Amino acid sequence: MVISVDEFRRRFAALTLAGGGIPRRAEDRLLLAASVVSRLDPGRQYDEREINLVLVRWAGTFGYRFAVDHVDLRRMVVDLGLVKRDTAGRCYQVAGEATAALYDAGIRELDLEQVVEEARQERERKKKEHLEKARAGQ
Repeated sequence: MVISVDEFRRRFAALTLAGGGIPRRAEDRLLLAASVVSRLDPGRQYDEREINLVLVRWAGTFGYRFAVDHVDLRRMVVDLGLVKRDTAGRCYQVAGEATAALYDAGIRELDLEQVVEEARQERERKKKEHLEKARAGQ
């Protein structure tokens, strides 16, 4: 089943705001891995240093919420089959067929930081609205 952009946006924001480590549910781990892979160019081969730069950037922005670093991320995306690694472990490339079967290509265009920030603001708005209703009902 291919994850749509809207579904990805909603689920990624919820996972990120919840935090608490790498998700236990396989679907959520796959979605998290897809968010990482969406930052890679599918037609490009990366050496270890290059892929680490992308993964460090993702981990620096979102990793603290999942208690994950770039090494954990690299292992996760390779183990899930979203990124192929050569036998020497020196060359990495997005597994196009796996990612195409997983998520809508439009996900690559999302600003993940903005997705999470908008969701955070929406939660705050709803919380404030709820508190105001509760005060008015007293």
